[in-house]
Amino acid sequence: MAATSFNRAWDSVLTTTVDNYRPTMVDNIIKGTALTYWLTRRGKGQGIRYDVGGQYIQIPVVYAKNANTQTISGYDRYNLAPTDEATSAFERWSNVNTSCGISLDEMQANTGASRRANLLRMKVDVMETSAREDWERYLVVGTQLGANVYLSAGNGGKDPVPLSYLIQKRPQTDSVAIHQINQVNESWWRNKSYDGSSITTYAGLRAAFNNLYNQCSRGSTNDAPDFGLLTQELYEVLENGMMTFQRADFYRDNDSNSMGFGGLSWKGMTLMWSEIMPDLGAAASTAASATANAAEGCGFFINSKWLELVVDEDWDWQMTPFEKPIDQWAVWAAMLWRGNLTVTQRRKQGVIYGVTIAGITS
Repeated sequence: MAATSFNRAWDSVLTTTVDNYRPTMVDNIIKGTALTYWLTRRGKGQGIRYDVGGQYIQIPVVYAKNANTQTISGYDRYNLAPTDEATSAFERWSNVNTSCGISLDEMQANTGASRRANLLRMKVDVMETSAREDWERYLVVGTQLGANVYLSAGNGGKDPVPLSYLIQKRPQTDSVAIHQINQVNESWWRNKSYDGSSITTYAGLRAAFNNLYNQCSRGSTNDAPDFGLLTQELYEVLENGMMTFQRADFYRDNDSNSMGFGGLSWKGMTLMWSEIMPDLGAAASTAASATANAAEGCGFFINSKWLELVVDEDWDWQMTPFEKPIDQWAVWAAMLWRGNLTVTQRRKQGVIYGVTIAGITS
């Protein structure tokens, strides 16, 4: 009877505490990384798109313009030629799981109601913090495969597709299929890239940023990058050079600055930094690494209108009940997320890489 009462007490505090805290925990994970924080700022139905089920995520992409625009006079007929401007790309679902366990020994050592609540809160806090760091690594960095100059989804492709795979430094030459469309074969499906290895001055860095920004702004969609994610060292070079730049070029975005990601605003694009960034190498031919390199700065120029985090609404960081496995004196609960990072126009995205931080001296 005592054991039954003990279990009921734990069941009650586990269920109540997790149910009450889950919305806060999910919000902390999503807004705890610069990339997903920015995507949530776009508002409902933008940046983060919810879907349900299906074998694959379907991604609409535009590869051509409508050719029916014309000038007419008198009794000229309209151009009513059939148009074919869009196609569908596909991406797999990625399942992200984290778990929380409480052993019998921990239960016995925390028998009071307040002790139970404190133990569970500590367990959940650790789970949240760990999930937030891994979440950023999944979505930004990815993993290195051999000596490739690009990074890709880790764990045999089970991880989400990272930003470093969607936006590559050699889109013209590396035969890679992004959402099952090969970037070498399809020129319209290439992001922009800038080799920053020759930059030695603040003025040179500004010129590089201007060029990459303008390259990503080209096209009839009339939009430009609105978000930049940089290595901490490259971000600090920009901060240190602000007095050299014209004051109108850079200023603070106070909302994002308060999140701890930085927040310089330039040409309408908010620049942030992340401690979890890849090393894209010192030159075009240099292998990329999932381990950040403080000597070589890089950054992604992102037009978030065309970047989406697709989420299965049935598995948006859902928490399972605490259950005891048959072979262990402990109870476990899992937190599950299902989705992937997708891009619908790669030509609107860009990357700068190989900036020698110590080489920028004036």
